[in-house]
Order: sequence, then C-alpha cells, then structure tokens
Amino acid sequence: MAEEVRFNCSLKPDDLMFRSLSGWEELGRLPEYVVELLRPEKLGALKAQELLGKGASVTLMLDNKQERHLHGVVAEFERGGTSGRNHVYRVTLRPWLWQLTLGADCRIFQDKTAVQILDAVFAEYDSSKVDKRLTGSCASRPYTVQYRESDFDFVSRLMEEEGIYYYFKHEESQHTLVLCNSPSGHDPIPGDKLDWSAKQGENIEREDIVTEWSRQHSMQPLKYTHTDFAAEAPSTDLKASAERSVPYAKPNDLEVYDYPGEHDDLAMGTNTGSKVQAGKDSAQHEINRYESRHSVATGLTPFRGVACGRTFAFKFHDDADGYLITGTVTEIRYAGNETNVEKPGCDYMCRFNAVPKTVHFLPQRSVARPVVNGPQTATVVGPAGDEIHTDKYGRVKLHFHWDRLGKKDEKSSCWVRVSYPSAGKAFGGLSLPRIGEEVVVSFLEGDPDRPLVTGRVYNGESMPPYELPKYANISGWTTRSTPKGGAGGNELYFSDEKGKELVYLRAEYDMTFKVTNDYSTWVMGSTRITTDKDRVESVGKSYSLSVGEAAAISVANDLSVNAGGDIYASTGGALALNVSSNLVTAVGASAEVAVASSMDLSVGAGLKVTASAGADLKANVIAIESATTITLKAGASFIQLGPDGVTIQGTMVNINPGGAGGPAKPAQTSKPTKPKEPTKKTEQKHPLGR
Repeated sequence: MAEEVRFNCSLKPDDLMFRSLSGWEELGRLPEYVVELLRPEKLGALKAQELLGKGASVTLMLDNKQERHLHGVVAEFERGGTSGRNHVYRVTLRPWLWQLTLGADCRIFQDKTAVQILDAVFAEYDSSKVDKRLTGSCASRPYTVQYRESDFDFVSRLMEEEGIYYYFKHEESQHTLVLCNSPSGHDPIPGDKLDWSAKQGENIEREDIVTEWSRQHSMQPLKYTHTDFAAEAPSTDLKASAERSVPYAKPNDLEVYDYPGEHDDLAMGTNTGSKVQAGKDSAQHEINRYESRHSVATGLTPFRGVACGRTFAFKFHDDADGYLITGTVTEIRYAGNETNVEKPGCDYMCRFNAVPKTVHFLPQRSVARPVVNGPQTATVVGPAGDEIHTDKYGRVKLHFHWDRLGKKDEKSSCWVRVSYPSAGKAFGGLSLPRIGEEVVVSFLEGDPDRPLVTGRVYNGESMPPYELPKYANISGWTTRSTPKGGAGGNELYFSDEKGKELVYLRAEYDMTFKVTNDYSTWVMGSTRITTDKDRVESVGKSYSLSVGEAAAISVANDLSVNAGGDIYASTGGALALNVSSNLVTAVGASAEVAVASSMDLSVGAGLKVTASAGADLKANVIAIESATTITLKAGASFIQLGPDGVTIQGTMVNINPGGAGGPAKPAQTSKPTKPKEPTKKTEQKHPLGR
C-alpha cells in the first residue's frame, strides 16, 4: 500500500521519512516548504552536504489515487532532537528561483526586452526551467541597469514593471517557473471545482470541499495617472491614465498621480506615440493591482489538490463563482512513520486566498528600483581610434567603473545627455566631453537607468593644464587639437597674480572676430602687434588714426599709398623726405610748392626743367653761375657765356632800341587744405558702471 505522503531525495527511501510540512505559497512570490523528517538512529547522523543544495520533493496522494508533488532545492538543513528511536531533521525547500537571491551584480543590458533580459539571467542558473504563458509582447528597452541588487530583485522588478507574475508547477524530480500576465495563464485544480460544505466540524469523507469561507471588500484608488518627460520632444505631453470600473457608489475622485512614469525610454527617437502607449499600459498595471486587492476571499479546505496559481469553480454558496487561488498556507502532519503509532494517518489542511477569476490579477509591487545615492564618475568612451564621439544632441557614451562586462567602447552604455553652462534654442555653451575624460554623472531621481553628465574631474592620467599649486592663481580653458593634435590647441587663461594680472588668448591656427556693430579697444598702456606674415585691413568707410606723440612706420620693401580722392598731409615741424633711389612725381593737373622762407634745391648730377608753355622766374636778385657755359636760347638766336667771353648770335642784335621786356609772372600759390582731425578717443566705460 502506497504511503499517503512521502519524502523524495537522493538518499534511499528509508533513510529519511516524512513527518510534517508547513508550506507557504503566493502568486509572484517565492514559495517555501519547511519539512520535518525522521531518520532511524541505527543509520547514524546525516551530514548537511548530503542534502544541502540538492533537489528534493514531498509527494501527496490525492483521493483519486493521483499524486501531487512539491519540489524544491534544499536551501536549509537543520538537525534537531530525537523522537523515539529516530533522529529529527528539518529541511527547507525553496524553488530554483530563490537561488537568485544569493547572487548580486552591477551590469547593463541594452536594446533588449524584459523577457530577453529574464532569459539571460535565468540562463546563468543550471537548474532553471521556465514555462512562458505570456500574451502580447514587451517593448525593447534601450538601457536597463542592474545596480547593486540581487539577481532576484532585478528580475522581480522587471516583471513587476511589465505586468508579469509567476508561480510554480511541481513534479517529483523538478519544478518549473510559470510566467504569465493574464488570466489565461492558469490551469484548474484537479476536478475543477470546490463545493461549500455547511457541515463544518463534522467528519466528512470528501476532500474537495471548503469548510470555511470569508470575503473581504476594500476601497481602493479609482484612477492612476502618471507622466514623464521626452527630451527629444519636450513639448509633448506624456501623461497617461487608467481607471477602475466600480460597481458601487463612486466617492470623491480617488486618484494617484505620480512622476516620473518611467515610460520615456531615453532613446530620444521619434516614437513619442509608443511612449504614451507604454504609459497607458503601465498605468493599467497599477489599476490591476488595485483591483486585485479590492475583493479577496479566504477559505479553508482539506483538499490536497489546492495549489497557488490554479483556478476552481466554487459551488453551493452565495459567492459561487470562478476563482483564482493567489496564495496558500498548507499544514501536513503524518504519523505513519512515528514509533509505536497504532493508527497512522495524515492530517492535511490548507488555508487559501482567492480573487474572482475575472480579475486581471497582479501582485503588489515588492521591489523598488535601486537608488544611486549621489553622483558617480565614469569615463567617456567611443570607437577605437576616435577622440570625440557624440550625436546631434551632444550626448556621449560612458563606461562606469563598476561595469566589469563593458569593453570600454561605444557599446558600453546608451547615449547620455550632458549638462552645459547654457542650453537654449540654437544658443548656449558647448564643450563636448572627449573620449578618455573622467566625468561626473548624476542620476535623475537616483535612477541608474537615467544617467546625466553634470561635470568633469582631473585624475592621475589626465592632469590639469597648469602645474599646481605653482600656478594656483590661474583660471582658464585649454583645448587640444583633434584628431591627433598632440599638445596643440587653443587657450584662454586669466592670471590673477597681484600686479601681474593677465588675460592670455592663443589660437592654434586661425582666429576670427566678428562684431555686428561697434568694436572698441582701450589700452591704457602700450600696444604691440606682431604679424609674422601678411596683414590686410579693410575699412568700409573712413579710417582715423590719432597718435599723441611720435609715429614711426618702417617697411622693409615697397610701400604703396593709393587714395581715390585727395591726400592731405600737415606737419607742425619739419618734413623730411629721404629717397635712396629715384624720386618720381607725376601730377595730373597743376602743382604748387609754397615755401615761406628760403628754398634750396641741390642736384648731384644734371637738372632739367621743361615747361610745355611759358616758364617764369622772378626774384629781387637772380644769380646764375656755371663753371663752364651758360646758354640762353630762343629760336635760332642765343647768348652764350663762358670763361673766354660772351657770344651773342642772332639774325638781328638790337642794343638799346627802346621799349621794355615783359615782366615775369609771380608764382601763384594757395594754402594747402588742412587735413581733417582724427576722431578723438572716447572714454571706455565698464558695462556695469564700475
């Protein structure tokens, strides 16, 4: 005759005998079965390593001669006292999923659905066995972080966010995790139904009955609303809501409003419509949780086929309906293996919770998102060989110091937004973190899935550009040319050393200033400008230069001055013009030279003066001297003076014929136009009035 209940493990059947079991099960929670066992003293003590970590099960005989199994991993082993000629042992059976509570990690999953992430985590455990009874599909998650949380908390959190819960199917040698997200994921109990028994306390031979029944109704929120923020479309409203349908009088608007809804996926794509839908789905999950605790029934049954996750039809009661079993507490006591027991028997009782089968059940959230308590630092990464890696939003990729799986490349993280000094519409500050820089990372709401670069820090490999503390008085900005720019780059720094204050600006290559209106520079000391190559200045209108004292212009080669109009020059003292080679002056109209006092003209070789019309020379005294010959010629006549005498030659020579020669015309000169005064300097005032 088969035993009503037995314990199965890797040992021989008689090595350990069943005594009692206390079991606890709940949808979306880890079950636990505490089993008391007896071992004959003659077999000696049992060592923990013979059972700990191994599979074991308890088998119950149902009244229809079928068997029900409760399988698990021996998570705890305890040796107790004795009972008669037996040693007493206590083992705790837990599902393979419980082992995930023993492992914790920090890692990143990218572009995977929640189910794909679950698969990846479960695959790390050899004993995992999963039955997916899921409807619909999960959206791909661009970036999901497991941060300082156990594998179990991580997968539990993902399932709760996606509206997934679980229970277990048991066989004698294994058990299976069943994932579901709708009422269709459940099977009925053996026989499909439980009847209400009004004969409470009497000896009833049937087991498929309920001997105690109660049902509690409670008020729950009627509406859930949450919203989020999409950086790629900041004006888009991501608010999403879901409501309960209540069969009783509706009280005040019992709404739960929350932020952030976590339905912005941070990808900054154009899928804002899908984000709103994701928000509605997650809002509905919360409504399902409220509905799941609105009406809860509690019953007591001796039926051994009642199991968490099964459904049954309740008969012969005012609450007759279809129900889903959401939790059980089971007690089994078997006396068949005790010493000196005349009538061995099995006492079995199960207290259970259930909700109407029509309810879209979801367990309450049990795992909160991990919180990063403060900022962290990370390293900017990108493709091998690149120095800058960014997108159109100025985002960067990061490698976190705790990430042991990342390859420190462009796949180490999602795109991460960067805080800048100012960020307006097509205006603001921009300084992209470069690959290799260590940056400060904050997390929105402390959520590891939502990093934000908020600063940068130096380290032992990336030292400040100025030697410290030697140059502690310097503030500034130094860049590096890219790609492969070496030590080259642009620089702006401020030295605040008293008496030697300095602003230094250096451009590695070109520098361009553009001023759309006026440009003023006021130098209260000296100005030195050095241009190693060409210098070109273009002035659209007038140009004014005022020098308080002397001015010197030195040109190593040619100097060209070209004026489209007049040129005026004025000097308060002398004007000296020194020409080392030829002097050529071409005047298109008249030329005038006015000298207030004497004028000397010295020519080292010959002097020739030619006038196309008349030439007048007038003075109180005119002296013309030649060392050899002086010739005056008009037509064929001439007068020639030389050391040997004077020669007069002409067709006719008249001496004192009467009349008078025409007078020489005096030179007619005008005063030169006075040059315009240069624009006087204006005092430069501090824009803040300092």
